[in-house]
Amino acid sequence: MFDFVEQPNKHGDQLSGFDFFIPMADRSVPFSKTIIRLPLRTTTGAASSRIKNNSVEPSKIRQLFDDFIKEEIDIVLLFLAHISSIEIYEVDDQGITRLASVELTKSPSDSQYTNITTYQSNVKVTTDVLGCVSQSWRILCASYSGSRAATILSERLGYDVDPALKRQKLVPNLAIAMPLPLPSSTPRGRLYTYLPLPLSTGFRCHIHGLFALTPDRQHLRNGEETGVVKGDDRSVVFDRFVRITGSFLN
Repeated sequence: MFDFVEQPNKHGDQLSGFDFFIPMADRSVPFSKTIIRLPLRTTTGAASSRIKNNSVEPSKIRQLFDDFIKEEIDIVLLFLAHISSIEIYEVDDQGITRLASVELTKSPSDSQYTNITTYQSNVKVTTDVLGCVSQSWRILCASYSGSRAATILSERLGYDVDPALKRQKLVPNLAIAMPLPLPSSTPRGRLYTYLPLPLSTGFRCHIHGLFALTPDRQHLRNGEETGVVKGDDRSVVFDRFVRITGSFLN
């Protein structure tokens, strides 16, 4: 990490990859956004790569974006605290094309409980195919006693988990997102750990929690594995805290 405003020329080779967003003339002032660069790997480059021999052509990246726009862009912001909008652009030889955008706006909290925050959010998605589509959500966020959660986990695992919870900054905070109006169709709720997971809740709502995940974020840890982030955290979350939190929506 370095401050490119104070030393704009020291790492010019690294910054050159972001010239589209921060040209040389603008590097004397702070940039108020975040840029994430995804490097591509051609077939020739993949053959000699010591990292991975799979090529990543622009068409694959475009397919990732298309899948994201189709399946997740309308729900990805629900439980994020510091990101309220996303815009996706494609830059090629023909120019710049905006593929999609999403914006989330929150209403003031209307909860009467000290550990409960509940508010309404509106998510607006704009694409060339569907135009502008909006969806309202009722979001309920709940925070519970860390010492109580540590006691429950310690009883189930047979040892004191409090030091590990503090070291890994795990807290018993949960959130539920319910679409408005509530759909009568087949439940399509997803589990989240900040971002959506490819796992169904079995309900007509989305549930966020600090679940123990496999490294690829595709699965929850096996409930029979041992360890504070590999053991009974899932059953504690569902048996105790999700059930309690959900009661506030009734």
